[in-house]
Amino acid sequence: MKNVTVVLNLNNLSPLQHTLFTDVVINSLTGNTLLPNSAALVGILSLSNGDLKSAINASALGRINGTSDVEAKQREVVRGLKWVGASVEYEGNNNEATVLSSGFDIRHAKPSALRSFKAKQGLHSGTVDLETKRVDNSSYIWEYTPDPLNQSNWIQASVSMQSKCTITGLTPALKYWFRVSVVMPTGQQPH
Repeated sequence: MKNVTVVLNLNNLSPLQHTLFTDVVINSLTGNTLLPNSAALVGILSLSNGDLKSAINASALGRINGTSDVEAKQREVVRGLKWVGASVEYEGNNNEATVLSSGFDIRHAKPSALRSFKAKQGLHSGTVDLETKRVDNSSYIWEYTPDPLNQSNWIQASVSMQSKCTITGLTPALKYWFRVSVVMPTGQQPH
């Protein structure tokens, strides 16, 4: 199972941009039946966002301590967003669509690098030796097919804890395609 993680990219936002992003989150959570517990936090977030908007307006009018007041209110909004984001992440229970319905972004898993994979003719007729890079705490699903264009033609030859496999019973002089899928504690990697 993949972990769906809320991402807050707030570091380079101006105070006004913070208020706009917070408005998006507030609007997304208001009445959100997928995240009822997180939606209950909207009132607190709305208050701190309103305070930030007031501080921005006061600063624009040139009031004394306007900049420091804006910074303080901005920190409160960021704290509120972190709090609500953590609630959304927890309540979303690793459901990507549910978490995205909150207005927050999510961290996308980096695609795994292609693994080296070797196939060579075995010692005996009708055998092929396969090998891939070893991954700790993983198992391997080995498959082959004479027709790679038809997904239903893939034949599972073996499931093993070894990063090597010998497939037997192949028809000599027939062309075959091979693939392996690595199953790690975080989930199955694509073939």
